Amino acid sequence: MSELQYMGLETLLEDFFKSSASPSYLNFIDHINDEGTRSDYIASGKIHESSYDGITRRVKSSSFSKVFDQDATSITDLLDKIFKPGQISVFPTEFISDSRIRDLIVLTIMSLIVDNKLSTTGKDEIKGIPIILALDEAHRYLSKAKGEHSRRIISRFADAARQGRKEALGLFLITQDPQDIDDTVIKQINTKLILNLNNDAAISSLKVPKEYERRIPYLKKGQMIIHSPDNSDIVEILGLSSCVVRHR
Repeated sequence: MSELQYMGLETLLEDFFKSSASPSYLNFIDHINDEGTRSDYIASGKIHESSYDGITRRVKSSSFSKVFDQDATSITDLLDKIFKPGQISVFPTEFISDSRIRDLIVLTIMSLIVDNKLSTTGKDEIKGIPIILALDEAHRYLSKAKGEHSRRIISRFADAARQGRKEALGLFLITQDPQDIDDTVIKQINTKLILNLNNDAAISSLKVPKEYERRIPYLKKGQMIIHSPDNSDIVEILGLSSCVVRHR
């Protein structure tokens, strides 16, 4: 949607909610489909004709009818669809502009998984299958606790890191700022896959031998260092010069 269309949609919605006794998605569709409404906005210069028609096409998308004018489905009613053996479920959040709402959604999903895994009465859809929880930008959600609620979340995830193997739960934390992740969590992380980093604080927080620590800022694309306390040596992985997998 162009900037002009976005501004026009805001105008249409604002006027609609002011004038409608029963504001709903279907009533809004009827409102903008009305030829008199269209003529008024175009003739007054509030919305250009092409912008108005573009807005109409966008808001009449069938996908919106699955969201508006109905109650939201509880996430607990979707567990059997989200968590299946061998299935990858992705929760994209980049389209959520409000950071507080985005963080709330991510923390809710994280807590749902961890709480059900660690609880003796957890829901079978979660507790009964192996799960790897991959969390991008992990420092946003597992940073050093500043309040009681944050401390509870950190404590729960430290427990998950400690008990994960027993409960068939793996944590895969992705971050460019490992120094910002709370120590009670980072200390429970066993295997570390280290790519290029230039921040001294981030590098020192990884606790790898000095000879490898010095090489981290110079790792190239396709290179990484894998450090695991289960192995006596750190392994450096070099990318192959050409692909050896035949994709179909």
